[in-house]
Amino acid sequence: MAVEWINELIEVRVDFFGKRVLPRTMFWNNNLYQIRVVNMIHSSREGSRKLFFFSVSDLTNYFKLQLDTESLEWRLIEMYSV
Repeated sequence: MAVEWINELIEVRVDFFGKRVLPRTMFWNNNLYQIRVVNMIHSSREGSRKLFFFSVSDLTNYFKLQLDTESLEWRLIEMYSV
């Protein structure tokens, strides 16, 4: 499995379930990825900013996404290819 460090802004479509946010699709590098599995969600803080991290998969690739709750920006942090 190859790991690629990316850290680029992306567009993400999400569904809301109560207080939960679940990413469903992601647009990056002129490609649309259908997120099929959300493997893990965790959060951390950078000063006053709260960041959420989502480990997701389209069943071919694995991605680590970051949501900045202050700016509402999504970033693709890492991509794992099989």
